[in-house]
Amino acid sequence: MTQLFDIGASITGMALLVAVSAFFSASEAALFSLKASESRRLERTGSGGRIATELLRDPNRLLTAVLFWNLVVNMAYFALVSMSGLHLERAGSSRTLTIGFSVVSLILIIFIGEMLPKSLGVLLGRHLAMWVAVPLAMMVRVMDPLLPIMRTVTVLSERLLWPGFQPEAYLEVADLERAVQKSTNDAQLQAQEHQVLHQLVSLSTVRVDEWMRPRSQLTVLRPPVSWGAWGDALPAGGYLLVAEEDSDEIALWLNLEQVSGRLPATNLEYACQPVIFVPWCATVADTFEQMISSEREVAAVVTELGETVGVLTLDDIIETLFTSRGGIGERLSHDATIVKIADNVWRLSGMTNLRRVAEEYSVDLPNSRSVTVAGWLEECLERLPRVGDRVNWGNYQLEVMETPDDQPIVIELTVVPDEVSSEGTEATP
Repeated sequence: MTQLFDIGASITGMALLVAVSAFFSASEAALFSLKASESRRLERTGSGGRIATELLRDPNRLLTAVLFWNLVVNMAYFALVSMSGLHLERAGSSRTLTIGFSVVSLILIIFIGEMLPKSLGVLLGRHLAMWVAVPLAMMVRVMDPLLPIMRTVTVLSERLLWPGFQPEAYLEVADLERAVQKSTNDAQLQAQEHQVLHQLVSLSTVRVDEWMRPRSQLTVLRPPVSWGAWGDALPAGGYLLVAEEDSDEIALWLNLEQVSGRLPATNLEYACQPVIFVPWCATVADTFEQMISSEREVAAVVTELGETVGVLTLDDIIETLFTSRGGIGERLSHDATIVKIADNVWRLSGMTNLRRVAEEYSVDLPNSRSVTVAGWLEECLERLPRVGDRVNWGNYQLEVMETPDDQPIVIELTVVPDEVSSEGTEATP
């Protein structure tokens, strides 16, 4: 009778430990599966949501505590499994029954204590996080005195066992090209993938002011904004841009092409989201990362004085990555900005990106803050370009052909002999 009582007590303890293990597994999956937007909404849903958000601000502390308590629970569970097996043997049970009991106990802790709660935690992440936050915060606080010791052990282990451990080197463009060549035999597909990879890698070197839409090309509305205030056609890029109430600086955005649901006829600014602000010298890669992490699609590009000089949208980045258009000029005009008109003669738009011209004609990129050909010409001439102005760039000469009032200037690019190919200017009188 005593053996049966001991077996029942052990099984009851095992059931409780499985439930506790399921709690920690579900908590880990629920909290760490939350997206940034879900975390922000969670913080506004009461005390449980605020506690969960506070725990996620130090993910290493949270994960260490969860894994530690889960390990303690599992060790206690298997200790009870061993004790129950001994009680079964003493009660005269067969060896087959004892082994079967151990196998079933292992399956239960794996499926009910780990797999099932983790799946539920991912599916019900935001709702479950609110309920588990308070008890989980208490368990994390209990662990706080041990965290410095565990961190010290981790650092010592890394330095003693893996002193020469180095992070893996970043992939180079050549590595990606070799991967593309081995992955397909389709020459046309290779060229397309090469272009995308080249553009993707270039994100870390291209400044946002090279890809942004200039302020002069944007329609920015002041609140309150009513439906149709932008005219018959959608604003450039499909984004509604709203300025601050007391200034002309861009503050809000709304993607009109991807709006789900009915929008109000007035006060559209209430349906907009804030932009992110990035300096003109930031790279497109850093800005793209900020867009993804904050789930915002529009970045306002500002100068050192805080003045907005343009915007870069998520659609602009994606379009440039996956199309053959060479820059903001072609995206805005929907026309090619470099056109060959004769042997060794090309017609350029003033909006053409300097970096693209440098890559296209294998010339050194000039030391200029401007990102377009027209802007660089203005720097060289120290005034607005006029018809007939000439500037040498490597083995090429740029001559201003047209200066329309409401369109980019038109420039002719020609090959010049080596003896007169030094960089310089020739202005009209």
